[in-house]
Amino acid sequence: MLSYYHLQDGMDVAYMSKLRRVVVSTLDGTRKTLQVDDSKTIADLMVVICGKMGITNHEEYSLIHEKGRLQTMRRPKNAPRDYDKLETLKHKLQTDDGANWLSHAKTFRQLGIEETDNLLLQRKYFFSDQNVGARDPVQLNLLFIQLKEAILNGAHPISLSQAIELAGLQCQAEMGNLIPEKQYQKFNGLSEKDAKVRYIQVCRSLPTYGITFFLIKEKLPGKNKLVPRLFGVSKESVMRVDENTKEILQTWPLTRVRRWAATANLFTLDFGEYSQEGNYVIQTTEGEQISQLISGYIDIILRRKKKPDAFLNEGGDSNVILEENLTSGFTEGRRNKRVIHRCNRNRQTQRLRKGKMSTVKGVDYDIQWG
Repeated sequence: MLSYYHLQDGMDVAYMSKLRRVVVSTLDGTRKTLQVDDSKTIADLMVVICGKMGITNHEEYSLIHEKGRLQTMRRPKNAPRDYDKLETLKHKLQTDDGANWLSHAKTFRQLGIEETDNLLLQRKYFFSDQNVGARDPVQLNLLFIQLKEAILNGAHPISLSQAIELAGLQCQAEMGNLIPEKQYQKFNGLSEKDAKVRYIQVCRSLPTYGITFFLIKEKLPGKNKLVPRLFGVSKESVMRVDENTKEILQTWPLTRVRRWAATANLFTLDFGEYSQEGNYVIQTTEGEQISQLISGYIDIILRRKKKPDAFLNEGGDSNVILEENLTSGFTEGRRNKRVIHRCNRNRQTQRLRKGKMSTVKGVDYDIQWG
């Protein structure tokens, strides 16, 4: 019986409970102690955790280890000379550096999470947030609070008129109608939910909305010098951003990303034939976080595409994404080749998904994204 589990002489076996408790909180102050299956990965548990917190869209949320986030604020032993300057810049620009997002591929035990540790449940991916409205009060409130903190912390550059409008909507949402009404006359009579919806709509119009920023260093063209820069990731693209104004300097659609690789201090992007300048290499200690963010968006895109089972019963053409991930070329890297198939019911093609092969109906394809 023990041989079934590949146990050998001399191995230590720990007898532990399969169930454990986790403390989960949200930005609105809600705090719950949940009982979960300790043998499952966090990716599998997100459905349960979000469900118990009243959130239906689990795939765009993740957990931040609050204790771990405080630990990352300590100065490392072998810190570079400009460490303090970069840390000050990170705080000023409100980047995602240091946010201790838990890896969805591991269990709580593997990550060393104690039952007393507080985990913050927060939106990580801004993909279908445009669907959040008054009919989903839980997600509406959480998105409102998250965006309000981002606006107040200066994460999004805004004009004076936008600041006044957002301030009026915030007051209307949190305090209702005010007397005198001079400053808030435009929003007088709006309900709390409607004011939050309007606030979110204004935030969505900002150029930096939905972008996760990381403070990085890049090499100046023609010079052997590294300068600070912001690197942004959104649901559609990756981009270079000015570190002072947050003006977008250069954008690459996710559809053009062929491979990426993360090491301890470097992150490399390969755009294949779409870039004449070669690979884009940046210096950062957050390479793994950037890699997980890009992977997460691509996974959401693939899941949101119509599944093969959905169009087997339909006539006419449909689209399905074919993705091939290979670990050649880069150490710890990925090669992503995406092909859209024009499908019918008479022929078959093979769909490669993260090294796994399955069969779907298909014929004639174009190398493009739909």
